[in-house]
Amino acid sequence: MKLEYGKYIIDAEPARTAELYASLPPCLSRCACPACQNFLKAARAHAAELEAALAPLGIDPQNPWEISVLFAEGEILTYRAVYGAYGRRVRAPKLYDVQTNELGTINVIRPSAFWEISPALKLDFQRGARGELAVRLTARLPWVMQTLSCFYSGPVRRVEKSPMSRAARVRAAAEKIARAVKK
Repeated sequence: MKLEYGKYIIDAEPARTAELYASLPPCLSRCACPACQNFLKAARAHAAELEAALAPLGIDPQNPWEISVLFAEGEILTYRAVYGAYGRRVRAPKLYDVQTNELGTINVIRPSAFWEISPALKLDFQRGARGELAVRLTARLPWVMQTLSCFYSGPVRRVEKSPMSRAARVRAAAEKIARAVKK
């Protein structure tokens, strides 16, 4: 089945991919770190857009193979989620255009290789290790968890008091005793 995503044309096998996703364990059973949990919660706000983009390929948007945080700007995190799919790229955008200006200098221009779902969500398609597709989603999503993001560097707004480590409890007790002895 041929699908068009902007400058990409994908020859997909959605039934085979859907079978693969049905056999995979849920994403959070593979990794339950706060960043992965936040990705899955924040991506629910874009569920309809992700479903419309990934379902024709047979991909379950709530079960990525890999999630990583690329960088953070305040409370907005930029994620890369990788999904696998059976199929191949028939056409992909050129990665570089080379132009020569009037002085003979070569300018290399990299056009956008992404297909934009929304301003926050972009897709690109790469060849996987065994010839299948690696569908990469780049998503700019807010931190929606109740705990403080370890990537967040702004003023604290939403914080749950985390349990103190044993070392921190010992240090606090020693400081309390030292203050009591000085009095």
